[in-house]
Amino acid sequence: MDCRETEDLYGAYVLGALGKREREKVAAHLDKCASCSLELRADTHVVSGLAQAVPQVTAPRTLKTSLMARIEAESGPGLGETIANAIRSLGNTLVRPSWTMAGAYAGATAAIAIAVVSMVWLNDVAGDTQVLQQQADARAQDEAVAMANVENRLDEMANKVETVANVGTRIDAVIAEQSALASRVQTVATYGSDMMDMVKDTRYLTYMAATPDTAVNMISSGEATGQAHGMMLIAPSRTWGLLAVLELPPLPEGKVYQAWLIDGGTIVDAGIFLVDETGYGQVVVQFPDNPDLYDNVGITIEPEGGSPFPTSDTVLLGDF
Repeated sequence: MDCRETEDLYGAYVLGALGKREREKVAAHLDKCASCSLELRADTHVVSGLAQAVPQVTAPRTLKTSLMARIEAESGPGLGETIANAIRSLGNTLVRPSWTMAGAYAGATAAIAIAVVSMVWLNDVAGDTQVLQQQADARAQDEAVAMANVENRLDEMANKVETVANVGTRIDAVIAEQSALASRVQTVATYGSDMMDMVKDTRYLTYMAATPDTAVNMISSGEATGQAHGMMLIAPSRTWGLLAVLELPPLPEGKVYQAWLIDGGTIVDAGIFLVDETGYGQVVVQFPDNPDLYDNVGITIEPEGGSPFPTSDTVLLGDF
């Protein structure tokens, strides 16, 4: 490509309107020709200034369609070739001193056409940008609604968890009540069992007292036991007896009642026992020898397990 051919393509080259093949040819020539490179710089300044000289207005959206149709109708070739020809004419008329008024008018017309098309394109870009912004706003609104729905679901789940926790608390309360009721039932059962034992003991005492030749000896209380009293029933065999007491106060843990057979200065252990909540208790006494040898039977309060001899005052005392 020589200088003449390159000069015809300056304007299109500056605006990037050349095809790949022509652009490569122009670039190759410019690398070798200093004169063409200087002229190209001048064309670049002119084209840059021309773009700033056109007033910036907003073209109607129908202008692009009508303008493209007009350019196609008047020029014959496609839009790209028409613009390229206009740019070539503009470059030749503005840079070289051999331009004419007709050429200048044609170049200015092409430049205006390019500027108008550019403004229409920019207007389309702005419209597209506005549409994209509206779409982004809509998506953001949808995401906000979705997030609100998620928060509502989380609140519902939290309420359900709280409800489950309350149910768990109620279940624990019911279990505690059931446990207390079971304990009461057990207490009643134990008390019932004690009552049955008491009835049996009472029947046994009644039976023994009604048996011929059974000796019955009443036992009175000391000052410490108030209304407490009892009896010593001696079997006809006179080898054993049954000591029964009533209204003795229950003892604290670690203490027991202990019975004693008393013969003057001699005291013999007759067994230990406890009383129930009603103050009733009994113990079977085995006589080591003839009970007629003993004058009295007494009861004291001793440590758990009993003592080898009395360690406290007598709470009950009776004669044989």
